[in-house]
Amino acid sequence: MNSTQLLLNFADKIEQREIVNQKTAIKMRNYIRKLEDSTPIELFLIISGIMGALFCAAGIFALISHNWDEYPKYIRGAFSVVPALGGLYFYYRAVFHHPKSRPWIEASSVFLMLMIGASIALVSQTYQLDGDFNKFIKVWAVLTLPLFYFARASGITILYLGLISVLAVQVSLNFFGLPRFGENVNNIWYWVLLLGFLPHYYLALKKESRSQSIRIVYMSYVVYLSFMLALMMTIKGNYILWIAVANVGFYIFGTRFMGENVNIIKRPFQLLSQTWIVLLLLSLSNKDSLRFGLKSDSFLNLFKSQEDLPYQYLREIDPNEGKMFYFVLLILVLSVIYFIYFYFRKHFIDVSKLLLFTPVYLFVLMICHEYIFPHWFIVMLVNGYILLLGINALMRGSENQNIAQMVGGFFLISALLWIRYFDTDWNFIMKGLMFIGIGGTFFLINLSQKSKLERIERNKTRRDDY
Repeated sequence: MNSTQLLLNFADKIEQREIVNQKTAIKMRNYIRKLEDSTPIELFLIISGIMGALFCAAGIFALISHNWDEYPKYIRGAFSVVPALGGLYFYYRAVFHHPKSRPWIEASSVFLMLMIGASIALVSQTYQLDGDFNKFIKVWAVLTLPLFYFARASGITILYLGLISVLAVQVSLNFFGLPRFGENVNNIWYWVLLLGFLPHYYLALKKESRSQSIRIVYMSYVVYLSFMLALMMTIKGNYILWIAVANVGFYIFGTRFMGENVNIIKRPFQLLSQTWIVLLLLSLSNKDSLRFGLKSDSFLNLFKSQEDLPYQYLREIDPNEGKMFYFVLLILVLSVIYFIYFYFRKHFIDVSKLLLFTPVYLFVLMICHEYIFPHWFIVMLVNGYILLLGINALMRGSENQNIAQMVGGFFLISALLWIRYFDTDWNFIMKGLMFIGIGGTFFLINLSQKSKLERIERNKTRRDDY
């Protein structure tokens, strides 16, 4: 029994016991029915419709392509367009006969997209058209793009972005049969086709709200994963800074438009960007990984001669091969992010300043590591920054009564301390005193928050008699 039915039964019972009169009970039942959420049922219908479209498309392609080469060429030519015509028929039915049915729109869009791909493949095979796999993907993606705007379908997002991601990533197999990823020379097409999709994402946003629908949440996960994968394959260097800058951009965007979603799972940009920034900082918190990361991926290498570069493999390649362009682009992107944040600051509520200025902190660390401070001091600065992030998350979570934020801060601090416990070469006395001191700090924080709990409990039992 769902919550709506329970509330309706409750309204019946209090009416039967004459706690409320019949007129009031009728109003209560009408109000409860208005509050019933149809989203889970509609979401189930959309998902089942999409799954049905996927399996039907696979079955149709299997039937048509069976013994394909044995058919005469004119029959193959006619059959090649049958999948696309079938997809267009169901899409026409959805758009003109069921325009308000999201399951119809989403399922027919997925079916038409797959049928378009099947027809392109069959026509290419029948008439031996020139072109490679990348050209096939480009034609398929361009023909799919209008589906986002004719009926505002979003179910095909994962298929479309997964498709164009192939244009940014070159996948091959190594000697052991494991996948190996590299840059695709057609990556410019990925960014062009992504720009073609983004207006659809923007139109689906509730511009004046900080709470978004499940539709935007789903698209946000796919956009983030596709974008970050393509970014890592496209840029030529400064990966540490690019990861920080891109994730800060996603973080403030998510805070602006999804900051009031019910839980952290429904705030994908905040969840994924904070996770990646934290993992980046944790990976740099070890003295050896920090030395390698800052020496091999520092932007300062762009201004050195090849003889002065720290590692042999860096000397064997052109240090400025495309890297300067991406570094200038990095500075421009970071400047735009900070301009948007400071100019529209009133719209960005509950933004962590520590996360926001992580890219600047990394810039400063690279300069200090190269010219000012010894290596061990930079290691301490990185670990101290991570500790501050964790404590800040704990404090902000306590103030906002946000359990997820508090748990995130706790796990961040715990992860940092346990990593340091096993890779720190201090003697056992220093290590023991340090951990006791940190543990004592947590007890002090606990005591400072205890008064808040006592105040809340007092307010619960207080009665105001006027």
